[in-house]
Amino acid sequence: MSADSDKHEELHKRAYAAIDSGDLLSASNDFESLLQMEPNDRFYHYMLGLARKYSLDWRASLAHNLRAIELDTEFGEAEHWNAAIAATALGD
Repeated sequence: MSADSDKHEELHKRAYAAIDSGDLLSASNDFESLLQMEPNDRFYHYMLGLARKYSLDWRASLAHNLRAIELDTEFGEAEHWNAAIAATALGD
């Protein structure tokens, strides 16, 4: 493995562990870093949108869930659900 792939794998594990433990700030920061490495990864957009939803950052949640929807080739219920919640919270 290269140093970049090792860094990516460690960041990936850390991001998912952070969200699983409820550390939303760390999860958000780590998913943002992962998206800098892979800006078109729909799963990272969804997960960042999820972390932002739990943090009540509705604009960011909506933006990342909508991006996950754009990147998906099939209908994904979870990102549509979270986008709808965020849009409702924003009165949109």
